[in-house]
Amino acid sequence: MILNPITNELFSDAGILIKKLECPYRMVWKDLEVINKVSRNCSVCDHLILDTAFFNDEELLELVNTNPATCFKININQENLKIMTKGYDKY
Repeated sequence: MILNPITNELFSDAGILIKKLECPYRMVWKDLEVINKVSRNCSVCDHLILDTAFFNDEELLELVNTNPATCFKININQENLKIMTKGYDKY
């Protein structure tokens, strides 16, 4: 997956938009209600937050298609993430 840090958009490696990342509450992962290793719940908006380090592009696309309100946690150092550093208009 590819993150555009300027637009906060997450794309698949094939360039398909997975989700625009935006949280008006600026929640912190460690402060969320733990559900399991890969997911937490936000007590403010009651949305599920998934750690993208444990999912591939196809799984994330399916999750967003099933529930568009699903939120994601991204660590810029996770192995399955590339940060878009040039060509911001590519996607």
